[in-house]
Amino acid sequence: MITKRGNYYGAYAFNGLGVYTNHLKLRRDQEYMRGEHIQGFSTKEEAVRFAEEGFANLQGTDFLMDTIPDDDDLRTNWFFFNKKNHE
Repeated sequence: MITKRGNYYGAYAFNGLGVYTNHLKLRRDQEYMRGEHIQGFSTKEEAVRFAEEGFANLQGTDFLMDTIPDDDDLRTNWFFFNKKNHE
């Protein structure tokens, strides 16, 4: 279920995380999320913190969205997947 509170949505799941401003795109991407947690926020910073902290708690590892280039179009409305290494 999506909790709408603002203009930004933080999302995390067992297989990745993302920040959205486009509600329709978020709904479409839910098909690919496994065990998703989604919440609306007033600011991008709150949405990023929710996604990063939630994903870190599920995975026991940190993933910082700061590693993605600082371009609002690139850092929002995408679900970044955590791919397992197959060794």
